[in-house]
Order: sequence, then C-alpha cells, then structure tokens
Amino acid sequence: MAGRKGGGEEFVYRISTSEEWEALQKTGTTLGGELDKTDGFIHLSSLHQVQSTLQNFFLNSNRDLYLLQIESKKLGEGLVYEAVDASNVFPHFYGPSRSFSPLPLDAVTKAEKLTLSALSVSSQKRPILVNFGDSNSDTGGVLAGTGLPIGLPHGITFFHRATGRLGEHLNLSFLSPYLDSLAPNFTSGVNFAVSGACTLPQFVPFALDVQVRQFIRFKNRSLELLSMGKKKIYVILVNASFEAAGSGNFIDESGFRSALYMIDIGENDLLLALYASNLTYSPVVARIPSFLAEIKLAIQNIYQYGGRKFWIHNTGPLGCVPKELALHPHKESDLDRIGCLRVHNDVAKAFNKGLHKLCKEMRLVYDDATIVYVDIYAIKYGLFANYKRYGTIDGLLWVRRASKQLQCESNMWATCYSICRNVSRAIIWDGVHYTDAANHVVATSILSVRYSTPPVKLEQFWPA
Repeated sequence: MAGRKGGGEEFVYRISTSEEWEALQKTGTTLGGELDKTDGFIHLSSLHQVQSTLQNFFLNSNRDLYLLQIESKKLGEGLVYEAVDASNVFPHFYGPSRSFSPLPLDAVTKAEKLTLSALSVSSQKRPILVNFGDSNSDTGGVLAGTGLPIGLPHGITFFHRATGRLGEHLNLSFLSPYLDSLAPNFTSGVNFAVSGACTLPQFVPFALDVQVRQFIRFKNRSLELLSMGKKKIYVILVNASFEAAGSGNFIDESGFRSALYMIDIGENDLLLALYASNLTYSPVVARIPSFLAEIKLAIQNIYQYGGRKFWIHNTGPLGCVPKELALHPHKESDLDRIGCLRVHNDVAKAFNKGLHKLCKEMRLVYDDATIVYVDIYAIKYGLFANYKRYGTIDGLLWVRRASKQLQCESNMWATCYSICRNVSRAIIWDGVHYTDAANHVVATSILSVRYSTPPVKLEQFWPA
C-alpha cells in the first residue's frame, strides 16, 4: 500500500483502550493492539476522522477509551498517509524505514477519556457537501455504478493507486460515491457525480435528473434510519477544546438543510452536440436552453427537499483539451489566440452566459437561498494562457504536441491516452483530465472567490 509522508497536520490522534494507555505511561512505548501488530503499523486518525473511527471500530466496546493527541513532527518520516479505500486517507505510524516501531510516549501531548452517548446530534455547523456532476468531480461513482475496471495511471499522483477517481480546505474526509456499497463514509456528505454524465436525455444512467432522484432517495432513507433508532454516536470529551468533528455516518434534517449543494455538469452535453453537428456552432447553441432547463429543474428539486446553499460551476474551455485538438483536423483559422479550437470555446461561453443568467434569475425566485456561480472557464483558460506563471512549463505546448501525436481509433469514444512524461508539470495528463497540479491551481482560484458571483467564501456557509 503506497503512501505519502506527512499531511500538513500538527497533530494526529489515537483511540486507545485504558489498558493500552496505562501500559504506554508505564513503559514509554506501545505497539498497539492486535490489528496494529497484524498490519505492521500503528493506526491513527486525523481529527475529523475520530468520530467515524469510533463508529466503525468501537461502537460496541465495553472498555474505557482515551483519545490521545500526538504531535506529528515527533513521529518524523515514520508517519505515512495512506489511502485505505476510495474515500479515505488515514495517517499510519511505521517508524523509521517502515520498521514497525512502537509509538513513543513523548509524542503524546494530551490524553482525554471519552464518553460515548447514543444521542443523535445536529450536524448543522459542520461542513457537508452534496455533489452532482460528471468526471470533473467523480470520486468513484462510475466504478461503483458500472464495474468498469479503472486502473493505473488513474490516481497515480495522489493516492498512488487506482481508486475509481478521475481527478482539505474544509478539513473533510473525501466524499464517498452514493453508489459505493462497501463501507461508504457519508460523514462529510455524498457524491452523486459519475463520469460521462450529461443533463440530457432524462432517465438515462447517470444523467443529472437521475442523480437528483438518487439524492432524494438518499435523504429519505437517511432520515428513515434515524427515525428507526439507528442513532449516531457522539463523543463527549472532558475537555471541550478537544472536541472531535463529525457525528457518525448519517446526515440528519438540519445537516441536509445546511449542506452545500454543488453542481458541475454540461461539458459532455456540449461535446456530444458538437460531434452531432459536425462542429457547427448554431445547432449546438440551439440546444443549450434544454441543457440549462435540466440544471434549473435540479436546483428546484433540491430546494424542494430542503437545499438552501448552491455552488454552481460553469464549464471549462473545451477547445483547449488535447483530445479535441487530436480528434478534429483543423486549420490555424480554426484556433483562437492561444491555439484552442474556437468553436468549442464559443459554445462553452454561450452555455456559461446562459448559466450565469439562470443563477441570477434563481436568486430572485429563492430569496432565502444562496446561489453562487463560479467561473471555471476563466480560471482554466487563464491557466492555459498563462501557464508559465504557475511553473507548468509544458502548458499549451504539450496540448499542441498532443494534437499531433494522439492517434485515436475511428470510434470517438475509444480510449486514447498519451500520458505526458511529467504530470506534475502539465495541465492535462491523458488528453482529457486535468492533472493534480493543475487542479491545485484551479482550487486555489476558486477559494479566492475572485471568480464567484456573489463573492461568498466557503467558510461563510458554516459560520462558527
């Protein structure tokens, strides 16, 4: 299981039995329990993972438990963050050279006794995300929903293994896909996005309207389980400043109402329309109102089921994607000033103009809701146009090389990869999807709120 060293956290946490804690104080070290000895490392958690760890491993424990706060830097390079599934990355302590060293007492800065209560608590103030979309935000939905084998190099730069993801600011665990039936974690929200999703046609897996129907089912079933007594455990700590975030695996009514509903979809609709029209602008633009009508309907339905906070992404510069440059023979006159296909970007801008107008109209209709429109197009186009500013030296030069080198089969949906040699210094890594480095720039730009209308910061959705 490959991992990455360090996680930028000052502290990590260990849930210890009273026996383990007493032994640690007496001997100065511990090798943990049977699970730790079997796995060859000490299992730890980030603060936001403490609640779910208690839920999953200690719910029926009759032992006294202690939460140990451990200073990360004292564990050195022996502290490794590893993906344990498609949704969670946990800290593990191996010791130097992965030698399975005992956890030292001098790394523990605080220990508090835990009291577990079967009380359900409100999740209103903790961040919860509910996401709808396509491969731009799929976290394993296509893998869980279709069983398609998604292997390396997907996930190679972050998880170091394939996870089904095609692609901390809020200190949340990664969003589990709704369709994942094996140990999902919904403490931070849920993801309905699936690669290849469109707004139309309706009733086709996994179109936007289907994703919204899945959300309605998810909400109703979550509340039903809570009403049946499937309560969430809550950690009551002696020291209130040591409080762990989260409250189990179910989202309650206040959680759904305070959640942020994110929508990022439309790219595949535009591309399919372009292919069907032989890259002709007018027929595609004529279909845009039908795409926007589906997004409007999604917002209306989510609002009807309690959603009041919306985060809507427009679509990126489709004409700058290497796959499109490779698939479609073109002349210099077909390209814009930085070498992207003009017609692709023009239809994207037309779609975005309509989406911006739709968000403005919806704010007037739902005056008790917050609807933020985010200009992803401007962010990504700026990345292509000014790649040297970010140290992404391959930039659009790689896009141009890719347009000449990619040899796709006659079927436009055939797998078509020409992976750049250094994905940490490129914008697109496989002809379609943005690299981890590029997405870091995109995320930083989104969080700056310079591209948001109105300019609302994410933190404002969950005031302390």
